[in-house]
This record gives sequence, C-alpha cells and structure tokens, in this order.
Amino acid sequence: MSLKDWLKSAVSAPPRVHMFLAALVWSLAGAFLFLKGIKEIWSTAEPVGLWWFFLAAGTGAVKGQLVLRKSAARIIQRIESRGERRFIGSFLSIRAWGMILVMILLGRMLRMSTLPPLLIWGVYLAVGTALFSSSRFFWAGFFRFERHS
Repeated sequence: MSLKDWLKSAVSAPPRVHMFLAALVWSLAGAFLFLKGIKEIWSTAEPVGLWWFFLAAGTGAVKGQLVLRKSAARIIQRIESRGERRFIGSFLSIRAWGMILVMILLGRMLRMSTLPPLLIWGVYLAVGTALFSSSRFFWAGFFRFERHS
C-alpha cells in the first residue's frame, strides 16, 4: 500500500461522520461567536438595553433561515452524494474552507476597526446566532443517517 493510499484510508470517514463534523463545527463556531458577542457587549462601557441583544440575535436568526439554510442544504447534499470513505476534512469543499478563512480574517479586521464596540460585538452575536440556529439542519441530517444505519 502506498503512502498516499494509507493516508487516504487513515484519515477518511463515512458520510455519517462528515455530517456530524459539519453539525459540530457550525454549532461550536456559532456558540463561540454568540457567547463572545454577549460577553463583550455586556462589558462595554456603553449603556446597553436588552433590545440590542434581541436585535442582534433576531438579525442572526433571520440570516440563519434565509441565507445559511441554503448553504447548509448545499453542504448536506454534497455529503450525501459523495459516497463512502472520503477525506475527513472534505465535508466542506475547498471553496467553503476558503470562505471560512476569509470570515476569520474579516472578523479580525472588524475587531481592529474603529467601529463602535457595540456594533462589532453585535455582529458577532448575530453571526453566532445565524450559525448556531442553522446547525439544526446538519443535526437533522446526522440523525437521518443514524436511523438508516
């Protein structure tokens, strides 16, 4: 067995695992951004009304339903259609991994910007809500695999 074949078999997984990883990544990233947004908003010197949390979380929930639902559907379709034993990181396409890197860099740029902290952390809260709320589509896909196994 060549090194390439060994690596492919050693770091490959079935679609059920890919679906679990997608659900886990979206859930953890969403929870992290949501909690970071809440913590930082709470610790700003500016007076914050409860309405600000609801506005940011509501915006994120709408984004999760209208935008990320479509992205999740594409990723789920990709996972389900690719067959057995694929590279473990391929639950997302290279383009999607690139988008994640761009989003991380944009988050860093946002934190370094001169925008008001309340706005910056409101974006974090909104994006976290969007990711976490749309992770339910991956969890549903994962449990569909579980029932069919």
